[in-house]
Order: sequence, then structure tokens, then C-alpha cells
Amino acid sequence: MATLSLSLPRYVLAAASVCTLFTACAQDADVTPEERQQPAPAEVSDEAFRDGAARLERNGFVLLRDIAKRRTKENTLISPYSIHAAFGLVSLGASGETAAQLHELLDLPEATGPYFARLEKSVAAGNADDGATVLTSNSAWMPETETLKSAFKEASARHFDCRVENLDFGNGPAVAKTINGFVEEKTKGLIRNLVDPAAISPATRMVLVNTLYFRAKWAKAFSRDSTQDAPFACADGKTKDVPMMHAERKGLPYFEIDGVKGVVLDYANPRYKFVAILPDAEGGDLAAALDALADGRLGGWLQGAARETVRLWLPRLDIEFKTSLVPTLKSLGLVAPFDAGPGFAELSENGPLTISEVLHATKLILNEEETEAAAATGIIMTRSLAVAPTEPKIFRADRPFVGIVYDTDTKTVLFASVVNEP
Repeated sequence: MATLSLSLPRYVLAAASVCTLFTACAQDADVTPEERQQPAPAEVSDEAFRDGAARLERNGFVLLRDIAKRRTKENTLISPYSIHAAFGLVSLGASGETAAQLHELLDLPEATGPYFARLEKSVAAGNADDGATVLTSNSAWMPETETLKSAFKEASARHFDCRVENLDFGNGPAVAKTINGFVEEKTKGLIRNLVDPAAISPATRMVLVNTLYFRAKWAKAFSRDSTQDAPFACADGKTKDVPMMHAERKGLPYFEIDGVKGVVLDYANPRYKFVAILPDAEGGDLAAALDALADGRLGGWLQGAARETVRLWLPRLDIEFKTSLVPTLKSLGLVAPFDAGPGFAELSENGPLTISEVLHATKLILNEEETEAAAATGIIMTRSLAVAPTEPKIFRADRPFVGIVYDTDTKTVLFASVVNEP
């Protein structure tokens, strides 16, 4: 009999937030039929779709690993789908080195728009089934004086079903309140304050937002009578008692490989899974597991899972997380999108834009009956200049200097002096 206990190791990696829970999107039910009357998205081949999914999975774990390294004693929860969808949307307005870095360092699929359009259509079909709710939205917020380029506007509507809204960006708190209200609505109240008012200034020209909401009941619920407080060994070395759900289940997919062990739980809609992964050794940490996930091994682990009887302990979870993604993205080499220049010249008729901030907020609630989770990613953009602004140089002639009167046409020095005492 295989046994998986989550009460002793340091902490849990909820891999479903990447492999199933947060790699999904669906049509936003609140969009009007008129807004839906867009040309059908271009098709992406089955091979390209599979390749895109594999690339985004690997990159999602790279992001998770990098962020978790900065928060070794705290929880980390990200939505790779939401992050990639937001950058997929903004990439439609990118060119040159900026576009190249987005595709190379975030592993965005070559046919970014058609890929995300197919993903959305696929999950929308699953959303119609009983047992799960998966909703996403994409939106662009800008001043009335800003005009989207027609190609970006058409592609964003066609592939991302992007909603465009105009606001008075001279009032940062009001802009943040409006966007945050929209995000809160789309995430069923789970994400409340994505955008800080201080992040919005009169220089802000656009905010692109992706939201994702997930809710699903377990295929087989845990009994609340079996939940008891039990010790959890935290990453900071402390032990605390937490409500630990418990069940013994037959026929659960289970794997032990590459120094990790894991179990797979079905939701009522079986296309969605929750995957919990632990270091195989008691007291081990997740660094090696994160490296393996970033290397693309999750698919092999799941394929190699055997059906076992598993005694399972899983803590209730209520995790909130919010961060700026800029440090992580720059550490991965993604710098061009944040540099002033023409990298996003295909977004607006008013001139190139540059990314000033990338905000990411998530929440995950896991209990005996169900899992509910949400994410939002906001890309804040300002007006770009051809040359990045710099501090003014200082020239203070308060000591001896050379003074020259020069004729530039004839290249003649008319006067030359050394000034030692004015």
C-alpha cells in the first residue's frame, strides 16, 4: 500500500496551479453578442498546439522556481496561464528585439494569437460540462486620447476577445478603483486589489489585464469528519498544527521518480486534476523538484503514474499571493519590453509604449468539497521615448577651464583661452 503524507515535509507544491488549475481559460459569459461578432480565429495545427502547451508548461515552472527562490519561507502561487495570456496579448503589438525576447524567454508559441484562441475555445467547451466553472477575460484600459492601431485592435479582439475601455488617467485612484472593480467581478470576489493607485500616473497610457477564475468540486469529496488538526513542518523550520484532510483512496494515480513522489486527484469534471508533489525523502526541500519541473518532466511523471491505494493527508489551503513580476522577468533576461524605444510601436497610433510594471495576484482555496482559485495579471504601460531618459549631466565651470570660439563652417578656431581667474 502506498502512503502519501503531507504532514511531515516542509511544504506542498500544488502543481495543479500550473498543469491543470491555471492553464485553462474560457469564454467570458458577460461579453455581449455584438462584442462576439469577430472573425473566426485562424487555426493552429494539432502539432503546434501541443508544442505550445509544452513550452508554456516548462516556462511556467521556470517562473514558479524563480519566484519561489526569492520567497523561501513563504507561499508562492502563480497562474502561468494568466501571465502568458497577458504577455501573449501585448506581444501582438511588439516588434524587433522586444518581440524576439517575448517569444524566446517566455516561450510564447510562434502563432501566439491562434494558439490562445484555440486554447480558449477548447476550454470553453469543457466549461459547458457539469462540475467545473472556468472563466477568463482580457481587457485594455486607456485614456480617450489614446488610439489603438487597427491591426492590434482587430487581432486582440479576434484571438483574445479583448474588451477596450476608456478612462480618465489623470485620476489614478479612480482608474485603479475601476479596474480593480472589474477584476473583482471577473474573479468572483477573490482578487480585490490588483492595481495599486500609485502605479497609475498621468504618464500611464494603457493597462492590459487578464483574469482567470476556476471552481470545481472533487470527484470524491473528503469527509469533514476525517479532518483533524495535525502538525505541518513549515519551510522556516517551525511546526504548526493545521486542519489536515484525510482519506484512503483506491486506484489513485501515484508516482515515485526522480526523488519525488506525487498523487493525482480528479475533479468532478475529469479533464481537471490536482497534482500534489513532495520530495521523496523526509525533510527534503522542493528545489530539485522545481528544477525537474522546469526541465519539462511533469508529463513523464504523470504518464508513468500507477494506480495505487493511497492513504492521503492534504491540508486545507487558503493562500493569497501578489507580486510584481518585473524582477523575475528581468532576471530571466526579459529586458527589452521594459526599455524605452520602439519595441511596442504596433500598439498605439500615438507612439511607442513601454512596460513600466507587471502585477500578478492569485488566490487558492482548497477544502473537503472543492477547489476555488483565481488570478489576475496587469501589464501597465507608459509612453516610450526613442532614447531612455537619463539624469542631466553636470558641467560647473567653477575652476580653471579652456574656452574656445570656433567657426564650424570653416573649422577655424577664432579664439582660444585658458581661464584661471575670471
